[in-house]
Amino acid sequence: MNLNRFKTLSMPRYLLFVIIAIFLVITGIVYSSTQTPAELQISSGRSGNTFVTPQQATLNPGTVQTVRFHVGYTNTDSNGTEFLDQYVNYRTGFVVVVYPNYLYRFSGDPAFEYLDSTIDVTGMVTWYDGYLEILNPFSISLAN
Repeated sequence: MNLNRFKTLSMPRYLLFVIIAIFLVITGIVYSSTQTPAELQISSGRSGNTFVTPQQATLNPGTVQTVRFHVGYTNTDSNGTEFLDQYVNYRTGFVVVVYPNYLYRFSGDPAFEYLDSTIDVTGMVTWYDGYLEILNPFSISLAN
């Protein structure tokens, strides 16, 4: 029996295989992070979604949820990142963070448009530095 054909891959072939595998993994991650799930297409106008309160959202962090809350304070930092906060002290309430490269999802300026409004915001609910937030939401709409 000839065992030579069962030798491990030569070093150049092995490196090529590893480089291709890394490339495929990275492109898959980039592609999946830039896609909006079909069931969460960007909505405009008034919302008809079912929703949870910020307190109920704490029960299932790490999941996509629609959270209804009143925007009591907004802020835009020097980089153009917009913050929609439930309270003036963001650490005591719910926060929506929209980075500048995600503002295309919205017809207007969320920090201006939703100040002092009750909104339904859909996205991945996560804990960050002790407070609950949705980062780069799929949709924001005025609550019914």
